[in-house]
Amino acid sequence: MTFNTTSGRRLVLGNVLGRGAEGTIYNVEGDGAIAVKIYNDNQGPPRLPKLRTMIADRLYERTSFVAFPIEIVTENGNVVGFTMRKVADSKPLFLLCITSDRKSEFPDANFRFLTHVALNIATAVRDLHSLGVVVGDLNESGALVSQKGIVTLVDSDSMQYNSGGQIYRCTVGKPEYTPPELQGRQLNTVDRTVGHDAFGLAVILFEILFLGRHPFSGVPRSANHPTIAEAIKSGRFAYSPHKAITLMEPPQHMPVLTDIPLHLAMAFQRAFGPHPDNAAVRRPTPAEWVPLLQDLQKNIIECKLNPAHYYCRNAPTCPWCRFEAGYGIVLFISHQQITRSTFNLDYVVSRLNGITSPGPAPGLESMMQPIGKLQPTQAVRNIKLNTIARKAGGVAVAALGVFLMFHGMGWAFFLLIPAAVLFFGEQTRPDDTTNRKLQAERAWQEALRSWNHDAGSGAFEKRRAALNHTVASYRELPNLERKMLADLEWKKRDLQLRKHLESYKIARARIENIGDGRKLSLRSFGIETAWDIDRRSVMAVPGFGPMLTGKLMDWRRSVENLFTFNPNIPTDPADIAKVRSEISVRRNAMETELLKGIRELETQKAEALTKRKDARQHEKAYLALKQVEVDLVYLAQRLP
Repeated sequence: MTFNTTSGRRLVLGNVLGRGAEGTIYNVEGDGAIAVKIYNDNQGPPRLPKLRTMIADRLYERTSFVAFPIEIVTENGNVVGFTMRKVADSKPLFLLCITSDRKSEFPDANFRFLTHVALNIATAVRDLHSLGVVVGDLNESGALVSQKGIVTLVDSDSMQYNSGGQIYRCTVGKPEYTPPELQGRQLNTVDRTVGHDAFGLAVILFEILFLGRHPFSGVPRSANHPTIAEAIKSGRFAYSPHKAITLMEPPQHMPVLTDIPLHLAMAFQRAFGPHPDNAAVRRPTPAEWVPLLQDLQKNIIECKLNPAHYYCRNAPTCPWCRFEAGYGIVLFISHQQITRSTFNLDYVVSRLNGITSPGPAPGLESMMQPIGKLQPTQAVRNIKLNTIARKAGGVAVAALGVFLMFHGMGWAFFLLIPAAVLFFGEQTRPDDTTNRKLQAERAWQEALRSWNHDAGSGAFEKRRAALNHTVASYRELPNLERKMLADLEWKKRDLQLRKHLESYKIARARIENIGDGRKLSLRSFGIETAWDIDRRSVMAVPGFGPMLTGKLMDWRRSVENLFTFNPNIPTDPADIAKVRSEISVRRNAMETELLKGIRELETQKAEALTKRKDARQHEKAYLALKQVEVDLVYLAQRLP
């Protein structure tokens, strides 16, 4: 294909670099510095005023983050496209957000790399705004990323540009990246603002840092299952700590806001929170995101259990270990060579065995200070006095009744009834003392348990048994590795099938009734390829009922029918490396536990011996028990 530029240059187009909804991008033969975008269906003329202004203002010279138009391209005098700087050795951002694609297209990318890319995107949008440009349609398909993390924004001709008071609007936008105040509106009638861009940028940053998870795709607490666009409009940020307001939970096993620095988490809450009146004002600007992401870069540490994992130091545990354990997949590829361990198991075992047990704790009662002779409490004395008074009163009333009857007053017989009640009636207060005894005995038993645990050998022996089990598991690692490698041969067909299914990405598939929004929801729940599809997992995604699940299952079956097993293909080296990496991770974890176990046993022994020197914390429980025993003996004594 041959075209011309407005300057009269003749262009011969080469192979295709990329395709989009609006046009196709081509190489230019004989010129490796530029590329050409050719519009589909005569869409060039309506864009001519914006293209001319962007070119006249020489935007292509004013930033390296965007591939702005350089010259208008014509065919037979008609505007059909434009030339732009060629972005070499870069791939679409969405490939970095899809785990399976990232591992193949960006194999060296770890969380440090992702943070670097996020920072570069925030910087690019910040610089664009300083030029009077608002991206408008800011989404994960609108940027290219190199293997070094260099970011270039594309589709510059669709961006909104303000030149000399004339606004050339952005007329398109994906609902999943559109702020709530613009949801459902005709975008070709809207002047986009920096605040609108701030929402789309926040979504992209969240997707990068949270491995492709959309911030508004989660598990609803109510029966209502909103689409991502509906959740955005309602401010239902799935990762918000204010779940009583959003009525949403993040998908299970995913990283959460507590896994990133507090100020960064608060920025996401500002970006996605329900602020209907001034949402665009409250959202962090690109200029605000830049220092937050720089701070994140400074606080990334390496996981002690998996050298492929990097995460923020304020996270309670490695979020990627949690994710991998929950979903059974590998998130990041480790390129570290597995070196021979210098760990000396025999030395560690001898150290563990050399730490003698503190033995059982001495009897707690023998540790109590002498308490002398206890006297009954005044409350118990009062009970005894009341009892004596009642019985004396009963005797007196009975004597009066008998006296009166002897003197011919028969009605006095009835005085014997209250006399009997007074003399034989039961007291309720002694029951209080019995209850006190039960409570004192429970408190003393709890004191004994605490004493034996803290000052005895129970906790020490339990930890030693766990460490001995780890020692046995460590000795079995070579056998386990041989078994796992042998299993690869037995499972060769299954492994080939898995690799086949993983090569079919849902994001690039045409599946009836499953568009970009639903594909984002699936991705947010860890379903990215044909391999990830099973009925239970899909049905757990909000909005996916039997019909849509059936369509996905049908697509998976159609992909599986294309598979052909080849027994002559050797075991994939990547699968072998995965086994050895898993063994290495287990070995590192066990070595760390055993070395830490030596210190723990020594500490537990020292603490137990120290505890035995001071039992004063249990004296109160002991005194209470002895006091109530004295009170009960006093009450049981015969009345005088």
